[in-house]
Amino acid sequence: MKKIIGLAIALVIIIVLMVIFKDMAKKPEGTPPDGGKPPVSGGPETGHKPPVAKTATDIRIGYPARMLVANHLGETLLRTNVLEKNALRGQVTPLENEQTVINTLTGGAVDVALVSDVSALMMLGKGYKGVIACSLGSLGRTALLVPANSPVKELADLKGKKVAVSFGTSAHRNLLKWLKEKGIKPAELQLLNLAEPMAGLLENKTIDAIVVTDPVLEQYLRAKQPPRAIVDSHHFALALVSNDYYGKNPEAVNKFINVLKETFFFISKNKAQVNEWVKKVSNIEETYIWACSEINMNIANREGINRVRVAVNPDALKEVALFIGENQLTPLTPEIDQIIPKTLVDEAAKEIDPKTYDPKTVQVKP
Repeated sequence: MKKIIGLAIALVIIIVLMVIFKDMAKKPEGTPPDGGKPPVSGGPETGHKPPVAKTATDIRIGYPARMLVANHLGETLLRTNVLEKNALRGQVTPLENEQTVINTLTGGAVDVALVSDVSALMMLGKGYKGVIACSLGSLGRTALLVPANSPVKELADLKGKKVAVSFGTSAHRNLLKWLKEKGIKPAELQLLNLAEPMAGLLENKTIDAIVVTDPVLEQYLRAKQPPRAIVDSHHFALALVSNDYYGKNPEAVNKFINVLKETFFFISKNKAQVNEWVKKVSNIEETYIWACSEINMNIANREGINRVRVAVNPDALKEVALFIGENQLTPLTPEIDQIIPKTLVDEAAKEIDPKTYDPKTVQVKP
């Protein structure tokens, strides 16, 4: 009898061990007790779960490192998760200047370029196949400056005088617009092509006036003897997307428009941090950075994300296209209605609901 009881006990032990080993074989080594669900990182620290990962679409973005507002956006895209949370896998590249960005886009090395409206439309007028996704708003001011002691009081006084401006730029476009409004022909002035706008050119007295944009304009105005502005205006920027990329990834471009709205809102709420990023990439003094960039209404936004505006103004772009055509700056005059797809116009016009949007989901990468 004792042998029978002993055999029964041994049999029970063997069966129990077999069940245990079978269960262990189903779970790989290191499986946590909750059945393998990974812990949520960031929850206890931030109180916000990171966005659920989705299938991401690649997107390559280029921007001029020294162009304020464009570099605010570029640096924030580069240093936060705003692209990833919108299911985009971004390659964001700061480039030397706007011309380098243009060359990189036309060469096919980037899909999206953050450039001025004049540069974008001149590219399209030269035959580049692209679409305008949305507006980036104001890049700052443009002004025509004369020395403080100059006898020039108005545009008409510049007839026969030397006026320096970078041809084919927003500054050039604004100058020709101002002259046209006053009935002055460009040939009545001595227009000089300025290769590189910089502070201090007026002081050498080889020119009578200069047209510059921020941040160079701000540098001029902070001089000990600042020049006088005869007339001023704003210049604007766009997100230009290659036709090839848009044709293959229309939904990704819609997502990118939403990304820019979130990025502007992040910048408006994290000024000091973004300024520090911009200072490093641009070598522009911080005192100039915010003075110039806050002219952009989206960056100066003190309200909710629903106040961010990225919709393109077709009438304003038609004026730029007219300027390009009238001055024969490109072989073709861009047809604005053909380069702004309605789906992108509608996406840009949408407002993000501040009641459902959580800005804390946009986080700085470690």
